Amino acid sequence: MNNMELSILAMICFSLSLLGTGLALKILRKNQVYDIPRQRSNHKIPTPTSGGIIFISIIILSLIYAQISILPICLAVLAIVSIIDDIKNLSAWVRFTVHIFIVTIGINFLFPEGAAFKSVLPYWPDVILTGFIWLWFLNLYNFMDGIDGITASETLAICLGIFLVSYFGVAENFHIIPVVIIFASVLGFAFWNRHPAKIFMGDAGSVPLGFLLAYLLLKMASEGLWVIAIILPSYYLADSGITLLKRLIKGKKIWQAHSEHFYQQAVRSGKNHSDVVKIISAGNIFLVAIALMVALKIINVWLALLSAAIVVSTIIFFLKYRRRY
Repeated sequence: MNNMELSILAMICFSLSLLGTGLALKILRKNQVYDIPRQRSNHKIPTPTSGGIIFISIIILSLIYAQISILPICLAVLAIVSIIDDIKNLSAWVRFTVHIFIVTIGINFLFPEGAAFKSVLPYWPDVILTGFIWLWFLNLYNFMDGIDGITASETLAICLGIFLVSYFGVAENFHIIPVVIIFASVLGFAFWNRHPAKIFMGDAGSVPLGFLLAYLLLKMASEGLWVIAIILPSYYLADSGITLLKRLIKGKKIWQAHSEHFYQQAVRSGKNHSDVVKIISAGNIFLVAIALMVALKIINVWLALLSAAIVVSTIIFFLKYRRRY
């Protein structure tokens, strides 16, 4: 696919996502498919959910058009199960079993000669560790989708970083097509999801997105770009990881829904959804810049990791300790 074809495809994805989400909003309202606020919720009024099925469908069809392997099938299964969960609340074990199955399929078909750590680990430890990380990222991406626009903005930042690293020839050019498709499709949805959100992506959007982005990041790690694969999503990794550790120490059930992430605490302390997303997005711009400097060998690995840690710590500081900005 040449640059002109990809540009046209991106514009089509954006337009279909923008218009399709608007149409979905009317249908969801008519059928009363709402996310009802609960004690842990960070929104106050019932809001249509499962809107992510629109941009995920667009991504699936675009990947099929671009002839990209088995990814569309994996995404379709995850999307179908997730939208059922959005509507009927499937048990955690049903969801988790499907996630394990799809990740197993992904590893077998997308990493046939060894997975993300094939340069340093034997085959089976490599496969097991890659599968664990893939499964973890898929679920943390879902857990972190708790306020207006946060996961849409995180997705755009990660895609931008992967695109730049691939564009400058550091990663395989293969990455460019899927990240452009994802970026354009999610950007169209983001118009409706910005604060105050008219529609939520729901599990139907966040779960397949987590699977797809985890695949692209793991693929980069398999190319030796593991530092970049860590840096780009490092705010999500840090917030979810620290929160999980704190819950484990306190003896809480880590699989239960909660509102203890730093971004959730920020909103509950009185900060506006938009302000929280802006500060995270500003940090993500720095993380993308750091990842690109690593790719271009402007800074070394350890300085990059230290810089990313400082950026993430600054984001958390603003979320946790600063009053309204």
